[in-house]
Amino acid sequence: MVVSDSAMSGNSHKQYPKYCYLCGESLTGLTSKDHCPPRALFARKIRQQFHTTRLVTIDVHPDCNSSYKRDEEYFQATLAPLALGSIAGDATYQQFIAGAHKSKSKMRLAKRVLREFEPRPSGLHLPPSRIVKRQEGKRITRVLWKISRGLYFHEHSNVLTESTRHHCTITPPGQRPPETFERVRDLPDDETYGRYPGVFDYRFRVFEHDQQNILYWSFLIWDRIIAEVWCHNPEIISP
Repeated sequence: MVVSDSAMSGNSHKQYPKYCYLCGESLTGLTSKDHCPPRALFARKIRQQFHTTRLVTIDVHPDCNSSYKRDEEYFQATLAPLALGSIAGDATYQQFIAGAHKSKSKMRLAKRVLREFEPRPSGLHLPPSRIVKRQEGKRITRVLWKISRGLYFHEHSNVLTESTRHHCTITPPGQRPPETFERVRDLPDDETYGRYPGVFDYRFRVFEHDQQNILYWSFLIWDRIIAEVWCHNPEIISP
């Protein structure tokens, strides 16, 4: 794992338009700090060891922020077992298991994730070392889309609405990266933007197709899991 301070454009204290990127409405009254990507991806051990002081935070409405809390907790819990073997993945998994022994709600979540592993789905005999892992796709997609929208707002000061049509995929370790991921990675001007790439790294591209813009993100999570997000012809609110 490589953890560095290679920065995205801008900084964690940049001045944003007074809009909540989650709902698109003006920010008035109390606000809360939303981490993008979620702070839960950065286990406490990782934050301490590598002094992750440059995490991106964006002001949002407290209610908008809290509406994602359960999905982000599930996102961390269901994906962390897939990232074992990396420094960040091991630290995240160990922190979650330790927390499950102290919190009834986290223990329920841990048991729920454990039931997602099926060594014999529908009675089928899988090859040795193979197992099926089921996930709640809508919840994972919701978090990936939130991360994409937050990074877009951070970079471009524009709001992508939650209703913008989008598509997300997850590729676990041990599988070949998606063709689109490899093609973007191999472009001569390829660049990644993660500040702490051993925990979270990403690429962003804008493509044109049929006179429409296609926004593309690829994420590398905990040095193990690849996620891709696309949206076509986004509805953009310009603050």
